[in-house]
Amino acid sequence: MNTLTRHIVLHVLGGIAIVLLAFLGLVSLFTLIDELGEDDLGYGAVAAMQYVALTLPRRAYEMLPYAAFIGALLGLGQLANHSELIVMRASGYSTGRIFRAVCIPAAALLICSYLLGEYVAPATEERATSLKSRAVQASSDTVYIDGGHWYREGGLYVNVDGITDTGELRGVVIYELDNINRLRTVKRANRAVYQPQSGATASGDIPAKADHIWRLLDVKETLFGAGKNAVSKYAVYEWHSNADPRLLSARALLEPQRMSLQDLFYQVEYMQREGLTPVRYQLALWSKLFQPLAVIGLCLLALSFILGPLRERGLGVRLSVGVIVGLVFKYLQDLFGPLSMVYGVSAWLGVLIPIALCWVLGIIGFRRIG
Repeated sequence: MNTLTRHIVLHVLGGIAIVLLAFLGLVSLFTLIDELGEDDLGYGAVAAMQYVALTLPRRAYEMLPYAAFIGALLGLGQLANHSELIVMRASGYSTGRIFRAVCIPAAALLICSYLLGEYVAPATEERATSLKSRAVQASSDTVYIDGGHWYREGGLYVNVDGITDTGELRGVVIYELDNINRLRTVKRANRAVYQPQSGATASGDIPAKADHIWRLLDVKETLFGAGKNAVSKYAVYEWHSNADPRLLSARALLEPQRMSLQDLFYQVEYMQREGLTPVRYQLALWSKLFQPLAVIGLCLLALSFILGPLRERGLGVRLSVGVIVGLVFKYLQDLFGPLSMVYGVSAWLGVLIPIALCWVLGIIGFRRIG
């Protein structure tokens, strides 16, 4: 990395860091004020501050593309104010080399974004969701779900009333239907404990590829037959299933946008296997996969602005343009994603349209400045 490239990289990195810290500070303050307005007795100031702190990684991940764009505007704008970009171009440092220099901090940002979104944010978001739910419900270790959490596996429909911090399930009801969708059995268990079991075999109503075991405790089973019903009780009942804790845990309660790529792939595969509609999860999945294209495209757009119409503008104008363009980009993403669900368009296309528009505008502006 030569001196000029390093100079550009440091200015862009500095701009991104300042914008990201400012955004995080403002959003955290407004979120804390909003959380303190909750009227639940068990959810006080300490719990609200913990919740806001735990959601910071997720908020940082969501803000990174916009921070990259506005930060690039500010960093390059500072160079433009001192005519440094003009001198660089006059000395033979082409606009293509300037763009490649801008891509270096963007690439570093994308690496941090991947690590944050894949390993840090989902874990802290899960803890934040559990903490708030327990505080609101005045529960020490269990998150109770309004209406229960539903899981489907072939002819089995499972409803879970609550999930503990250790992954235990509370209030589990398993409805089993026969081949013509008549209710065959109902199993009610006070608790369920997960025990991974590789290569478990199936028999009877157990799925053929089940390799996970849930130990149901204190079980009451009702068998519906022709003209009579039979009731049995078990202290322990082993339920062989395809479901691991990724489908039956507090992690499954997260919004798709807050899940990791691994969990999204797993959720989409499960829903497709069961004949369910995974569009919401596919939109979140493609948004994460296309994020590098979005960040680089926004950096290209920022450079075309600085070397073009915003070259002689002040900081206030550049900041205003950055905020407006960032909002327009977000609104387009929020628009085309749901539209793909309504009109049956592929999820990847709905996610890609705003990014492609950003690239087209950036390339047009880039060609005009030469």
